[in-house]
Amino acid sequence: MTRSKAGNDGTQILKQAQGMKRVPEKFQASVVIVQGHAEGMEYPLRKEYTVLGRDKGADIVLKDAQVSRQHAVIEYR
Repeated sequence: MTRSKAGNDGTQILKQAQGMKRVPEKFQASVVIVQGHAEGMEYPLRKEYTVLGRDKGADIVLKDAQVSRQHAVIEYR
């Protein structure tokens, strides 16, 4: 994986390495929003590398002013 800077705020995210596979179905999980704008929404985690944040390019976009553009990554290992 390679590091990259996003914008000028110093946020750093890891970019997905080439050749990563999908998570095997028996190990798939999901993220459920329990409070806020998308309360009750469920997002399945099908990729080995999932970015959560406000950025439109994130895999799971969160509309919350307290969340950074690339706020978190969930990675299956």
